[in-house]
Formats: sequence, C-alpha cells, structure tokens
Amino acid sequence: YQNAMGQAVMDCILAIVLVTSSTTALPIPAIAALIQKDPNFTHEYAGSVGRYVRSLRAVLYEDDRDGAVRVYHLSFLDYLGKRIGHKGPEGLSRIHKLMFSSSFAVMLEQLKFNICHLDDASLLNEDITDLPAQISQFIPKELDYGCQHWFTHLESSGICAADSEETVSQLICRPRALFWIEELSLTGAAERSLSI
Repeated sequence: YQNAMGQAVMDCILAIVLVTSSTTALPIPAIAALIQKDPNFTHEYAGSVGRYVRSLRAVLYEDDRDGAVRVYHLSFLDYLGKRIGHKGPEGLSRIHKLMFSSSFAVMLEQLKFNICHLDDASLLNEDITDLPAQISQFIPKELDYGCQHWFTHLESSGICAADSEETVSQLICRPRALFWIEELSLTGAAERSLSI
C-alpha cells in the first residue's frame, strides 16, 4: 500500500508540474497544500512532496528566484503529457478535477476580507508602498494560483455545469466573491482572470 500510495503522490506531483508549467509554476509548499486537499492522500504523503521532488532532481529543479518547481528540459513535459494522455482523456481531466477541487478548497478556506491587512482600504493599489511585501506575507502561492486558474481547471476537467454549480456558487453567490476579486486586484490578475 505504501509503495502504491507513494507512486500515486509522485504521479500527482508530476501531473501538477505538467498542468502548471505553462501558466504559473508552483513551489513545493503550494504543491503540498493542493495535494493535501485531495482526500485520497494522507497528510503524511502531502508532507513528503519536497522529498519526492528532490528524488526527481534529474528532471526537476527548484528555481532559486521563486522556489517554483520547474523542468530542466521541455521534452520532459512532452513525456509527461504523453504518459498522462496515454491513460486516455480521463488521465488529464482527472488532474484538472484535482486542481479545480483543491484550488477551490484552498480559496474557500483562505479567502477573507482585507487579506493583506491593509491599514487604509481607500488607497489605490499603486499607492500602497509595501504591497509586494504584503502580498508575499499574506497571500500563499496556492491561494493566488487557485484564484487565477480554478476556472481553467474546471473547464478542462470534464465536470458538467450542473455538477459544479453548487460548488461554484459557494464562491460566486457569497461575500467570498468580493474577497476573490480583492485578491485578484491586489496581485494584478483581475483583468486577466475576470475575463472568464
């Protein structure tokens, strides 16, 4: 069981690297936080993401600039795409389902009013002198990723609209929608992400 579970976590990490590499590569803690939201993995395995990534150091590395897990060579992404695609359309849609549900769980858990603890809400983002530091301190990478990319994962997951309606309404039809828009605005992703 332990080896099968370890292989499943490794496959999940590689799939996350594949689907995030073209948009926003994630650091190890963010990957672990997303995996931890999947009920198929225990906390023990989600906590071992760094060990799994380091065991793949022939093909993956942690970027010194931002800690994001990246591939050394794009041909490895082609290999991963074929490996996951070999399982049929459900292979890739399964990882998009995981990324949608995990991103959404992180958003529902972490989005809140005045997420960056700003002293003056009347200031424009450009007038906040320490905004990048505030974002770095108060908005985890997995939350930022989820806020920007949950809809793309939903679209690519194969989940029908009726099946996702209740989940999505937990964000859209509640005050959290304002917190989501605030996060997107603070991080400069509002225009791009709200075009969904």
